[in-house]
Amino acid sequence: MPRYDFRSPRLFVDAPLGAGAVVPLAREQAHYLGNVLRLGPGDAVLAFNGRDGEWQATLAGGKKPSGLTVAEQTRTQPAAGEVTKINAAQNKITLKHGPITNLDMGAMTMVFTVADPAMLGAVKVGDKVTFEADRVKGKLTVVTLTAAN
Repeated sequence: MPRYDFRSPRLFVDAPLGAGAVVPLAREQAHYLGNVLRLGPGDAVLAFNGRDGEWQATLAGGKKPSGLTVAEQTRTQPAAGEVTKINAAQNKITLKHGPITNLDMGAMTMVFTVADPAMLGAVKVGDKVTFEADRVKGKLTVVTLTAAN
């Protein structure tokens, strides 16, 4: 999933995001998108709220944008955690982590497979990390891992 789009405008919204959601824009946001960036209805933006990840959305409204129609998730919300064990031989890492919103998982300690074994060389036991996890071929897998120290 982590294919990053650095060309589309990103917009923070303080509303829940999900497929099909319609999010009203604040006056300042509508002004910025419509007058500063010169975007109009149907133009694409990336919306995020710090809880639900990043979502592809299109501008809705008349001549001036009045809202966003949310389409699909482009990035999950990174979770925070601490490395408690590394098993390089089996490409696994044990993380004591906070909530993982895209998996509807609460805070706990659990073992994950890593998508890229090289990730294990970048962290050590005790490191604070941010990571993205998803189900890959039926297994809970860490797809990105960054040391926060």
